[in-house]
Amino acid sequence: MQKAEADLEALVRSDRTQPVTKKEIDAAKAAITAARLKLERLLAPADPADVTAARLELERAQVELHRLQAGPSHAALEAARQAVDAANARLRQLLSPNASDVTSARLDIRRAEAELAVLRARRGPASATDIALAQLKVDTAEARLSSALAAAGPLTVRAPRAGTVTALLTTLGAFVDRPTPIVAMADLDRLEVRVDLSEFDIAKVKRGQQATVSVDALGGESFRGEVLFAALTGTNTSGVVTFSVQVGLTDAPDLKPGMNVNVRIVVANRHNVVQLPLDAVTQEGGEATVTVLDPSGQPVSRTVRIGLANNKNVEIVNGLRAGESVVLEPGGGGGE
Repeated sequence: MQKAEADLEALVRSDRTQPVTKKEIDAAKAAITAARLKLERLLAPADPADVTAARLELERAQVELHRLQAGPSHAALEAARQAVDAANARLRQLLSPNASDVTSARLDIRRAEAELAVLRARRGPASATDIALAQLKVDTAEARLSSALAAAGPLTVRAPRAGTVTALLTTLGAFVDRPTPIVAMADLDRLEVRVDLSEFDIAKVKRGQQATVSVDALGGESFRGEVLFAALTGTNTSGVVTFSVQVGLTDAPDLKPGMNVNVRIVVANRHNVVQLPLDAVTQEGGEATVTVLDPSGQPVSRTVRIGLANNKNVEIVNGLRAGESVVLEPGGGGGE
């Protein structure tokens, strides 16, 4: 755009014998406005048509340079008009150009319109400025052709890390830009399981704890895992608050992404402890009691202190010795 404006100023200040007409000035102003509007319509990257158009333009530019060196003629004026038309047509074909396409198109517009304005304003032999403008046209066309050829060639897309392609997200021949995903990848050697825990369970879960992941689809096969992440904030869904936990697996060759699994996280370990079924312990008012048989075989209630528990058993820390008989509720069986 700056070149077109400079040509307009040179046209106004021209020292030729014939005065500059209002028509010529209006034409130069129209060229500036047209260049601005055409550049604003650039929206898509160059397609293979750009290569053909650029090659034809290069050939025309070289022929035009030779003609200008011999002096301007009616044919030279017509070639200049064709150059402007070709530049406009190429800009209309561009749909989403990158930076190099925009720069090349802008140079083509400035060059073609500047040359046409000079040829219209002068009737004598071609000057050094004419030759320089023609040479600029050749250089710009060559740059345009090189850029179009590079854009039309195949591109190599490299993944940021090793993995296996699990899905294609585009189709052959589709146009894509940098933010557009084209494939989905997964590291099948390092799978992760996400499980949502209640607000009561999450307090016991910490990073680094061991876990066991079982898969019903594999006949109940289990894999060892480790807690990689435990969310610090919960998600409220219809009044139920859950916390996301991620468990990493390093050796699960048969496990496939998307399978349903069961996760058991080990929050603490106890060895050689007294434990009872949950049904054998009664908790009221913060106090835990069990019913045991005294030496005469009579049931007696006894207060105990409990420790770790799961969904089946509970640890008895104090108040009960190994070997004592405990009474369960009817239908629950007996235990020790």
